[in-house]
Amino acid sequence: HQAFPWIITMDDHEVANNYMGDTVPGDASAEEVEERKTAAYLAWWENMPVRLEPPEGSELAIYRDFAVGNLARLYLLDERQYSDPTPCRDDTLVATDYGNCEEVDDERGRLGADQEAWLTSSLAGSDATWNLLGNPVALAGIDAGKEESDYYLDLWDGYPDARKRLIGQLAGVSNPVVLTGDIHCAVAADV
Repeated sequence: HQAFPWIITMDDHEVANNYMGDTVPGDASAEEVEERKTAAYLAWWENMPVRLEPPEGSELAIYRDFAVGNLARLYLLDERQYSDPTPCRDDTLVATDYGNCEEVDDERGRLGADQEAWLTSSLAGSDATWNLLGNPVALAGIDAGKEESDYYLDLWDGYPDARKRLIGQLAGVSNPVVLTGDIHCAVAADV
């Protein structure tokens, strides 16, 4: 780690596949989700090389930014913990959160109010040449439908208004680059 330092964020699988906020696919109660998040956040904190305060129950603020002089600033987001639930989810099945429905166009948040305000302020104060967004899920739209439009709605495709706000924020800084994981393939896309 001295030669190749890591900057770590979470994936959804620390808690459950496609978990969002206080919900997981299936019929888990609010208490079960709270217990699962509490155990998952503590295990993550204990086993990852992070310099964060320990979690308080089922809460662990992991969004933050890192400067590399004025060359680059990396903004690391948490897109699960504060997110509104995914649209169109059928909770009777193991959710793949794939498809399309009218609910997609309803207003819902992805980052939560505090994280979104932090990002707005941090981006506005950046003097970095490159502004890098460590974004756990794909921001660019991915229409995987054949006959009709279908989307992976646990990505930003399920949060179109929140995505527009984020892209608007990125448009105001120099050289924004979005770095994304959790898509299981290599993709280069315009946002």
